[in-house]
Amino acid sequence: MLKKSNRLNLRKSGDFFLNARKYQGRSFLFYYQLGSGKFALVIPKKVVAKAVKRNRLKRVLKNKLEFLLNRQRYNLNGVFILKKSSLPLDEDYLKKELEEILKKHVN
Repeated sequence: MLKKSNRLNLRKSGDFFLNARKYQGRSFLFYYQLGSGKFALVIPKKVVAKAVKRNRLKRVLKNKLEFLLNRQRYNLNGVFILKKSSLPLDEDYLKKELEEILKKHVN
């Protein structure tokens, strides 16, 4: 689970998507803007219908994100949204793409 200091609360930052830049990867939409290193992960019900699978996937991806945040500090606030085109789900591939997206936007 992400530390509270690394979690982006989308309800409190309602205008986040209006001011954010957008990057489309193969499996994720990544909205980002300069900030204090807070991230959110969204897996829509349309992509993964079963709540058990959705929550498990969130847990796996958040653990990977937390690992990346412990290795390096990012000056971005970002939201990862899983795309429907990423089905069938391969957790290792999704973790790898998550890492690639962050590396690409740090520079």
